[in-house]
Amino acid sequence: MNGNNFLEESGLVCGFDYHDRVLKEIFADSTAFSMSVIGYDGNESHLVFSGIYCCTIENFFPSSIILSIFIWKIEEVPDWIRNNEMYQKCLAEGPIVSRFICFMDSSFGAIIMIFFNSLNLNGVGIEL
Repeated sequence: MNGNNFLEESGLVCGFDYHDRVLKEIFADSTAFSMSVIGYDGNESHLVFSGIYCCTIENFFPSSIILSIFIWKIEEVPDWIRNNEMYQKCLAEGPIVSRFICFMDSSFGAIIMIFFNSLNLNGVGIEL
């Protein structure tokens, strides 16, 4: 997707240590979505998504533990996501105008799905 090589071929984000990090806070408005995650070592990272088309959140709460984060170009979204109810709800909003989609899951079945145009991972040096 870019020169940072932070995505595996499957779309799994691998450029920073987010697995088992705890969700500290979420902020969203009509154009951006940001979240802070903190590791057991106290290190904090901020994910800032811009150019938001659609954002859906189910069952996330403060202290949710992040299991995985996937990012795909819109034209490369796998079938298991295309068949997801949250994805279908976003499609019902109208034509997709975003370049990427992010899918995050957490302990206890929490899910975040974001259609976006750019991403900045503060403290990690990754931009998309």
